[in-house]
Amino acid sequence: MKNKKKHLSDDEIYESALEKLMDENDDVLFTKEEEELFREYYLRSLVKRYPNPQRIGCPDADIVRDIAFRRKVDPATLRKVTSHIWKCAECILDMLGYAEEYKKTRKTRNKKTKRADCNEET
Repeated sequence: MKNKKKHLSDDEIYESALEKLMDENDDVLFTKEEEELFREYYLRSLVKRYPNPQRIGCPDADIVRDIAFRRKVDPATLRKVTSHIWKCAECILDMLGYAEEYKKTRKTRNKKTKRADCNEET
C-alpha cells in the first residue's frame, strides 16, 4: 500500500519553505519530497492563478538569485520578496531556474573538491 502524502495548504507550504530559506545551518534548500510537493502545488497553478507578464512589483533578479543561492538576505527583505515570489508566476519560475543553477554549481564544486582531495592523497 502506498503512503498517502499529507495535504498541505498553500500557506503551510509557504511557511515551511520560508523557514528552510532562513535556516543558515541547513545545507539542503529543499528535500526531494519537499521540492516535489512545492512543484506540484505551484507550477501547475501559478501560471493560471498569478500571471504577471508585465512583471509588476517584481523584485530585482539579483535578490531572487541570492535567495536561491542561499546567500544572506535580511529577514524583512526575505519576507517581502518571498511573499511576492509565491504569488508571481514569472518570479517563481526564475527562482526555480536559479535553484537549478545553484544545484549545478554545488555539484561542480563538490566534484572539484573530491578531485583535489584525491590528488593530495597520491
